[in-house]
Amino acid sequence: MAVVPTWLLLTGVAAPGGYYTVLTLALAGWAVVAWLCLVVGAGQIGHPVRRWWPMLLVPALCAASWTAASAGVVGPALFPLHRTALEKAIARPAEGQPPSVGFYNFHDRYENRGCTFLTTNDPGMTRVAGFVRCPGLNPATKTWDEAYRFEPLEGDWYVFHLGRSTRAGGSVWRLRLSALSPPIET
Repeated sequence: MAVVPTWLLLTGVAAPGGYYTVLTLALAGWAVVAWLCLVVGAGQIGHPVRRWWPMLLVPALCAASWTAASAGVVGPALFPLHRTALEKAIARPAEGQPPSVGFYNFHDRYENRGCTFLTTNDPGMTRVAGFVRCPGLNPATKTWDEAYRFEPLEGDWYVFHLGRSTRAGGSVWRLRLSALSPPIET
């Protein structure tokens, strides 16, 4: 049972800014799993340890997945697996909505000041987030219209974000429940 909320939690932080819907489903899933463990575990009191030891694995799995999501290691670890597909996605001329690539579901693709931006759908911990590729440029050295923050990723790839996760130096990859809120329609 705990595999589903674990998968949802780690998938929810795979993209810059996280996915609001996926993260809320993960939280609901963990609440259901915790409730079921309490109900089933209460019925196992007095029985041999071999009957209820699996209940000890659920908190360990929960702690491990929350630690990985909060440390911000999931997204950067998955990026190299999808880099080639992302490069192909930005090389194509923009024809409507950009394609989904692996764990990444995009809302928009646009060019600005020599950089190509791919904004993700349904950001949960930022107002706007995504990937930016700036061949031969460092986007952090340019002046942008709004308070965009850029984090180097790999080579000429960066992640960018604007909004809630920019407070207190929060990384765009980390799970921060205090920053989790529904996306703002633009």
